[in-house]
Amino acid sequence: MKNEELMPKRLGRTTIYESEHVCLYSDRVAQPSGQITENYYQIHYPKKAVAIVIFDEEDNILLIQNRRYTVGRLEWEVPAGRIEYGERIYSCKNCRHRNCV
Repeated sequence: MKNEELMPKRLGRTTIYESEHVCLYSDRVAQPSGQITENYYQIHYPKKAVAIVIFDEEDNILLIQNRRYTVGRLEWEVPAGRIEYGERIYSCKNCRHRNCV
């Protein structure tokens, strides 16, 4: 069996919501088994982002608390953020620093 035959195939896509920050789609997908999934929901973030995991000398991981409107509370997470226009993803010292300070 070829690799392509092992992968699901998109048969169609309905756009539910699109913005510059997040997009939500409902895909109709054919599974390798032949089963059809009518509503395979996919969230897409068009902008690139970076996250960093910081360990101290005792192997503790630095987490930050962030206000998350959607869940209505503070959440613990690793520092992360969007890569600004013109920043390169592999040498993004500015975005790492910006999100850790």
